[in-house]
Amino acid sequence: MVEAKNADISRGFTQLGVELIALDRLVSADVSTLYGIVTTGDTWKFGQLLRDQQKILRDTDIYGVPTDLERLLSVLMGIVQPLPVSV
Repeated sequence: MVEAKNADISRGFTQLGVELIALDRLVSADVSTLYGIVTTGDTWKFGQLLRDQQKILRDTDIYGVPTDLERLLSVLMGIVQPLPVSV
């Protein structure tokens, strides 16, 4: 998670991208995607690094607190909950 200084989400997202690339080099776990967040506290934006493609994606939505709190929590839960495994 990156704090957007001076409420500048765009510059904060650039910082997030750099941090995701650095994290990719440090993490040896076999996960295909690394996730990150830029926030001002009131505004949240998600990003992800597709490790095999070395591509950073930016969510097109911006989530406001408290107006989008339910959607924001839904995205967070989707990131942290493991995917179901079919047998």
